[in-house]
Amino acid sequence: ATDVEDTPTLSALADGSAQTPRHVGTLVHRWLERIASTGVEGWDVERLQSLTTPIQLALQNMGVAADEIAAAAAQVLAALGNVLADEHGRWVLTNHPEAESELALSTDAGTGTAHYVLDRTFVVDGVRWIVDYKVSAPASSTHADIDAFIAAETEKYTPQLSNYARLMGRVERRPMQVALYFPMLKRLHSWTPN
Repeated sequence: ATDVEDTPTLSALADGSAQTPRHVGTLVHRWLERIASTGVEGWDVERLQSLTTPIQLALQNMGVAADEIAAAAAQVLAALGNVLADEHGRWVLTNHPEAESELALSTDAGTGTAHYVLDRTFVVDGVRWIVDYKVSAPASSTHADIDAFIAAETEKYTPQLSNYARLMGRVERRPMQVALYFPMLKRLHSWTPN
């Protein structure tokens, strides 16, 4: 599997086009959904390499500049490879009970209907898990920088994940666990929502 150090960073890609990192994230989400739906056990590095051309074509169709396509595709493949090489990543994609990827939820927001999409949700030992993928990574790979990055991302996304847990709590009564999964870091960070 390819590690983050072997691929261009999202910030490097952002120098060329502000939209390229978003497109990389979109494709990583799309392929993680597909891997989960077809069974993570059927995926390996060789199968990922067969996606190079489809990923490059998808990036081209999204409007990524020609000179950024190879680096952006490498970033997508690195993220997917990291997930498959990581026990936590494979666990998130396993076909757990009540597993859903890209689950759409809607609620009345008072001023209209609000729509949300949960990247991955499933039930393990009676606990509802809600996992949000974050393809970003810090520029530095020191433990301190990674820990600080994860702490900042947790603070940033706690309200969003707490909202997702509240929405799921309206349709089922069970304990909830929320998590951020960072493919580029091979890290799953989870906590019990308020």
